[in-house]
Amino acid sequence: MINPKYVLQDDLRKQIYDEGKLVFDGIRLDADRIGQPCNILFSYVKEAHVHATRSHSHDFPHLFCFFGSNPKDYAEFGAEIECGIGGEINTITKPSILYMPSGLEHGPLNFKRVDNPIIFLEVMLTPKYTRKVSK
Repeated sequence: MINPKYVLQDDLRKQIYDEGKLVFDGIRLDADRIGQPCNILFSYVKEAHVHATRSHSHDFPHLFCFFGSNPKDYAEFGAEIECGIGGEINTITKPSILYMPSGLEHGPLNFKRVDNPIIFLEVMLTPKYTRKVSK
């Protein structure tokens, strides 16, 4: 028997659009589902695209986690990702975890090249997602 309080299986898929473009298609859990003040998004990135088009910030800490999707070697990473952090563009070409404390401007997030699918995991330490778009 599965206890729905501890095992979440239904209605996990979420699609998110930015300016009319699909930028996320994966699993999303929010505070209402988890019962804790956090949001978690998990997706496989299979092709190049821009995930976030503008620089923005949040009133909560935020983690971006990038890993290869080979279950025998997560370090096998066939992608190039550009992520603005604090006004500087950072280029990710190997498994990485990016930490953004509250208030730090970040974006755009550009999956510039994706040769092999990668895993993208976002962890937001907040019960409700909000963002402040930079001017």
